[in-house]
Amino acid sequence: MNTFDTEDGSVIPEEELFAHYQTKYAATEPTHIANRLGLPFDYICERFSISFMGKEYYVSHPGLRIEPADGVDPYGFEGLPSGRVLIGRYLLHATVFPQNGEFMAFRELPSGEVYARQFERRCLRRLAERFGTHLDEFEDIMEYIGAEHIHGADRAWELEFLDGLSIRFLFWNGDEEFAPSAQILFSSNFPAAFGTYDLAEIIDTCMSAFENVLEFLKK
Repeated sequence: MNTFDTEDGSVIPEEELFAHYQTKYAATEPTHIANRLGLPFDYICERFSISFMGKEYYVSHPGLRIEPADGVDPYGFEGLPSGRVLIGRYLLHATVFPQNGEFMAFRELPSGEVYARQFERRCLRRLAERFGTHLDEFEDIMEYIGAEHIHGADRAWELEFLDGLSIRFLFWNGDEEFAPSAQILFSSNFPAAFGTYDLAEIIDTCMSAFENVLEFLKK
């Protein structure tokens, strides 16, 4: 069973946590969510429009059902339970401030030092091992998503995860002595939207979505 880490270190089944958010979300007035996040809400169709990794999705209210606006779901969102939980948390609790252009490594975020070792093992090492020697594949994914190719490291991209929240993926080529390495940076407004403990789940969701995009591009 898939599980979701929480701030106090406990682990909750994702479906159980999603059901909890569905209940809270249904009891929340959509106008309050729209005003807090600046999201458009269609009162006729009863749904929000959000941008997830450059693609528009509809989120119904009160059902918290998530579906692509154009009917095409290259990210396989229905198969990403952690993604659905993150959207629930975002709509219920996030506040998004405009970016100031600054990006932060995981360790620089609130409580980042506490979770840094787990984040390095679970996210940075996994990213480097999966794509460090397959950067052409990663570039195909980034181009499809509409991420921006930026300067930094040997290869680097910046993508908007959700409206106003950006992530940078940086790669350094390996050599005979060192394996390829990677770094992940978060726009400095992330702490207003998600807890630091959420970021590993966010990268897990990104990695699963990346693999789904690759499969989608092969069709």
